[in-house]
Amino acid sequence: AAEMTGSGGQIVRHHHRLDKDLPETGAQTEAETLPETAQDAMRTAARQPSFGQVTEACAGTMAFAEERPRSWHDLGRLALMLAPMIGIGGELIARARRAIGDQGFAIAVLCFCELQDRIEKPGAYLRAICRERDPMAAPARLLAIAAGTARRAAAAC
Repeated sequence: AAEMTGSGGQIVRHHHRLDKDLPETGAQTEAETLPETAQDAMRTAARQPSFGQVTEACAGTMAFAEERPRSWHDLGRLALMLAPMIGIGGELIARARRAIGDQGFAIAVLCFCELQDRIEKPGAYLRAICRERDPMAAPARLLAIAAGTARRAAAAC
């Protein structure tokens, strides 16, 4: 991944807010009590890429983490740290997390960083995802593009 911009002070201040912004994984949801919501959650989970698929497809972006991410929570913290550096602000972060969930948001931001040579305006792209009829499908699509790019780069070496 190419060099990203952002002052060190902004990164540190933002990093300290990350733990408050991102809930721990494993929290119970209303999907267990509402049949329609549970069905939607099951369909979403079936489309959601694995942690390993994300870290492999976005290997270049993992270099921006202070420590190697070991969980979805770590990937979410990394995404929250990187989002402002690629032009995604607080209001859009909140909107995207509501539309595609914390994992979907993390996948999207990490893919935007990985694909920065192909996606000129990640903020506009993320806003468009939030307006899609089925926004939950977008993170998997982005990851497929990033994974294809990573495979082609590895094959060229």
